[in-house]
Amino acid sequence: MTGSSTLKQRLARGEVLAGAWCSIGNAACVEILANSGAAYVALDQQHGDIYPSTTPALVAAADGRAQVLIRVARNEPQLIEKALDQGADAVIAPLVESLDDAHLLRDSSRFPPHGRRSYGGRTRGVMRADGDPRTANDQVACIALIETMAGVESIEEICTRGGIDAVYIGLNDLALSLGLSPKMAVQEGPHARAVERIASACRDAGIAWGAHASPQTGVDELIARGAQLITVCNDIALIENGARHAASAAAAAAVSAAAAHNDSAPETRARVKRLADRDRAV
Repeated sequence: MTGSSTLKQRLARGEVLAGAWCSIGNAACVEILANSGAAYVALDQQHGDIYPSTTPALVAAADGRAQVLIRVARNEPQLIEKALDQGADAVIAPLVESLDDAHLLRDSSRFPPHGRRSYGGRTRGVMRADGDPRTANDQVACIALIETMAGVESIEEICTRGGIDAVYIGLNDLALSLGLSPKMAVQEGPHARAVERIASACRDAGIAWGAHASPQTGVDELIARGAQLITVCNDIALIENGARHAASAAAAAAVSAAAAHNDSAPETRARVKRLADRDRAV
């Protein structure tokens, strides 16, 4: 991000950052999200239609208006180093469950002597740091995705000895690991206790944590719990909800028009009413 602090620096200062999640893998979507005022745009290589071969165009679409965070498909050096070479300001590695997993993420994200990241020469990620590995080490954030109870059980040593910059909580997978349904929310009982244990470990270690906000667990609640990295929207939901809203409004208008003109085709009225009812049920 040109001319301003990096995501890593802002988190270290205690700022709360609201970001957007991108799964579609379309440059126009990334550009729109980056122009929205979001502090970061996350590119999802694990579950989205985003691949190392398509990532450079998406990073370029952000054009420095938002920090680019990449969730790599696996916690593997080659994938992490490629994401950073392509210009990621931060990487999220999935399924961090142990101190060894955290060290693998750290070492893949840092140049020697602080890690084992290979120097990529004139790649976007290196040249943005003026080719200086020390500058790159200071700028890039490595974020551990904690999404299982195995990760929760190791969270204290991951935070204090793992060398990571932040933790991101996978609320849905954490719920599944507890035998609960995924609801993209902090659920009462063992799920909420696991989230609080993660938040407490991050607080004690002086590092940030984050998660997805949702209608069930809003931004205010996450901030109250201590979150700093909060994803507030994603491209798929924005398009789907916008389309549903437009279709619902059109259906309602059609019903009103049919009633006003004594439309003699009841199947037409029934069809548009079903569209409106479906939208209200979502």
